[in-house]
Amino acid sequence: VLRIDNKSEQEAAISELMERWADKDPTAAEQWLDSSLEGETRQRALISLIEEVAEKDTETALRMYENAISNIPADQEQSALKSARTEIARSLAAQDPEKATQWAFTLPEGKQRTEAMSDIIYVWGRYDIESVANFALGLNEGPERDIAAKSIVSNLRKSDPEAAFLWAASIGNQKQRERTISDSVRYWKDIDTEAARTAVQNADISEKTKERILNDLE
Repeated sequence: VLRIDNKSEQEAAISELMERWADKDPTAAEQWLDSSLEGETRQRALISLIEEVAEKDTETALRMYENAISNIPADQEQSALKSARTEIARSLAAQDPEKATQWAFTLPEGKQRTEAMSDIIYVWGRYDIESVANFALGLNEGPERDIAAKSIVSNLRKSDPEAAFLWAASIGNQKQRERTISDSVRYWKDIDTEAARTAVQNADISEKTKERILNDLE
């Protein structure tokens, strides 16, 4: 692999090697790339390895992720490790959502944390929306709670649009709240237009948005 002169071909070959090695001995693969590669080539190979390992061994993937962070400048962490975080978040959520959310809260505030939490809630909500709701009720107002509330709305808007509306109305971010309320009302109006209209009239949204939604209910 190291003798391949063409850089793109070499990186493709390394990625394929990481994929095969991840199944057999991920630790040996990590040791090899630590000793044999450097710079961006090593970084991309490690990310590729993490993505493969995360599907089968989240503990090892988490350790590798910490290793990756220590070798990437802080200002590059967000973009460089996004795909690796996604794989870890989704794999952890499928196995142990509580542990997954705990890990997400260890990430820096901002995009890294909210994106990881979004991936976790997406997977978790597909098989246990009740637990997601309980989790959301225990959160303080902020981006993480809003993410959970939006996921709950997406899951409930068809089966229980009234409950979906209440969750939408609890979202702290105004733009997200108005967008999610509008989305839930689209389903509620087919079941109980008058109840939906009353709820919108009393909702904490801008007059412009309120008028638009009410017009859609006519």
